[in-house]
Amino acid sequence: MKMVEPYELVQVKHPDGKKYEFFFHRSRFPTGKKNVLSKVTELKDGTLSGYIYVGHLPEYDHHPKRTKMGYLPIKHFTADQLEKLLKKVTERCHTYM
Repeated sequence: MKMVEPYELVQVKHPDGKKYEFFFHRSRFPTGKKNVLSKVTELKDGTLSGYIYVGHLPEYDHHPKRTKMGYLPIKHFTADQLEKLLKKVTERCHTYM
């Protein structure tokens, strides 16, 4: 996925062979999570389905679609909206070695 290339995320294929997980290799969120995108798959119409982690962003604390684990479904985002959110999500993480 071209959208995640600038963020150097590790891509792992789900056991079902259709979905992907994207996570930090050398960084993590303040909450300790490393997973950025979860259960991502491309739909027939070219859009993406899956979840993006926003649990560390206070502006999404009361979002009606946010899950208890801090994820937000990405299927309702345009490519541009998702790219902006991905940038915001990855900017607020901690690097470690």
